[in-house]
Amino acid sequence: MGLLLSYTDVLGQEQVNRYDSCGRLYETSLGEVYSTFDYDTVFGRLAKITTTDKTDGSRERTVAISLEYDDLGREVKRTFDLDGVEQQMVQVYDDVDNMVQRTLRQGTETLRDETYLYDTSGRLGQYQCTGTQRPVDPYGRTLRAQVFTFDGANNLTVVTTRFNDGSDDNSNVESNNARYFYEGDDPVQLSRVTNTNDKYYPSEIKLEYDLDGNLKTDEAGRTLKYDPLGRLIEVGTPSAGIHYQYDPQDQLTGETRGDDRDLRFYSDAGLANQLGSHVQSTFMRGDDYLLAEQQSDHAAACHRRQRQCAGRGGWRRDQSEEVYGLRPCQR
Repeated sequence: MGLLLSYTDVLGQEQVNRYDSCGRLYETSLGEVYSTFDYDTVFGRLAKITTTDKTDGSRERTVAISLEYDDLGREVKRTFDLDGVEQQMVQVYDDVDNMVQRTLRQGTETLRDETYLYDTSGRLGQYQCTGTQRPVDPYGRTLRAQVFTFDGANNLTVVTTRFNDGSDDNSNVESNNARYFYEGDDPVQLSRVTNTNDKYYPSEIKLEYDLDGNLKTDEAGRTLKYDPLGRLIEVGTPSAGIHYQYDPQDQLTGETRGDDRDLRFYSDAGLANQLGSHVQSTFMRGDDYLLAEQQSDHAAACHRRQRQCAGRGGWRRDQSEEVYGLRPCQR
């Protein structure tokens, strides 16, 4: 059937896969870490992933993710058992499959309760969030609500954001109106952004592009350079520069920051290893799921640290981001 049985990475580590009679992955292992996959009996959908770490011989650490679906096959509930600490994420959809609510709870505590409203064109128009782990924008503001306005070309024109200092009440709530301008020959090329709240946000952000439409100067004032194929090869900052290298398949294979260099190696287009000057990382995957990340410190070869993940694309307990995907460090 052409199923991958094992893979040996650049560090000589072997990951072994095992399949059931239907050709579905039911177990994968990498060293002292292994994951099992369970499927429901009616539709054969993935029902549970359990990842166990035996690296520390004194005790096992386990992360289990259980999935539940509605009659239309949409995921409506995800339960995380994080080594004995349970969290539940519940998702609600409208009649056209738009997610309208997502709630993450740990016991009786609501970590995040998000609601989404869409316009008649299916675009996200309003977002609201409550809870103790609300998203934080790139400028360090803890979000409570956002309203998005578009023009006829589907360009964002205004984003109104309400935020506070992170407390889960209505105290210290402030707002900002970000206005987006498209003033060049390209009607969908963003040229600048203005903000009304200059206490926390820059009053104006100007963006510059080259003749190929590549961004030359970003929102943080960094200079960007590209190769003849349009791939980003350098990000310049006042203090240092970052350089990127690619393979013939356009995959990022290297990143250089001063004297530090990271090398990246892939398996089936998924990142398998990242080798840095100080830390080596191994990413364990199975059936398109990121299952675990193992890290070793070059300065202390006997020291090993593992951060376990689960979920398509990966999931971490402390992960939160804006509705359009930005995280606090992405600025």
